[in-house]
Amino acid sequence: MNDYYRTKLPACIDAVLSQFRQRTLAPNSEPATMIGFLAQLFSASSEEKRRLLANEPSDYVRSMGLMALYRANLIDDARKFADENRLSAMSSNPASP
Repeated sequence: MNDYYRTKLPACIDAVLSQFRQRTLAPNSEPATMIGFLAQLFSASSEEKRRLLANEPSDYVRSMGLMALYRANLIDDARKFADENRLSAMSSNPASP
């Protein structure tokens, strides 16, 4: 993610998401940092949001994307994404108490 801030190249994000897909990060890695990063990115760039969420093959990464949408306060997008990806069990806002 640090490389992305310097270069703004989408390949930097793709590389980190690939690690999450393959679970090659530390065994107990929490995705919270990535979720926060994606939330900020989704708020700033609808193009990147579409690119990253379209056809995501990993259930794990899709669930992180859904949480990022909620964290970015993109509630309608989150509900639509949850419905389209059979994540409706998570479609209530996980950020609310």
